[in-house]
Amino acid sequence: MEEWKLKRPIFPKKAVITAGMPYGNKELHFGHAGGMFVHADTFARFLRDRIGHENVIFVSGTDCYGSAISVKYRKLVDENNYEGTIEDYVRENHEKQKDVLEKYEM
Repeated sequence: MEEWKLKRPIFPKKAVITAGMPYGNKELHFGHAGGMFVHADTFARFLRDRIGHENVIFVSGTDCYGSAISVKYRKLVDENNYEGTIEDYVRENHEKQKDVLEKYEM
C-alpha cells in the first residue's frame, strides 16, 4: 500500500505568477477574467498559502502593441468617436482593465 501514497510536493521558495495580457483596445470581458486571470489568481493564492504571501508576486499588464489596437483606434477616430492619441486610448483602456481586476481583488 505504501507505493500508492502520493509524495508531498516540493514548493519553490519564491514565485512570480503572471496571466496573459489582454490587448489595450477594449475593456475586459468574461473570457479575460474566466480564461486567464481566475486561474492565475487562484494559483497565486494557493502558493501564498503554502510559501507565504511575501514570497509570491502576481503580475499582469496590458498588451500595448498589435494590430487589434491600431485597427480599433483608427476606426474610432475615422468615425469621430475618439479624439485622443493612440497612447491615450491604450492608457484609458488599461485603467479600466486595472479597475475591474482590483474590484475582484486580483
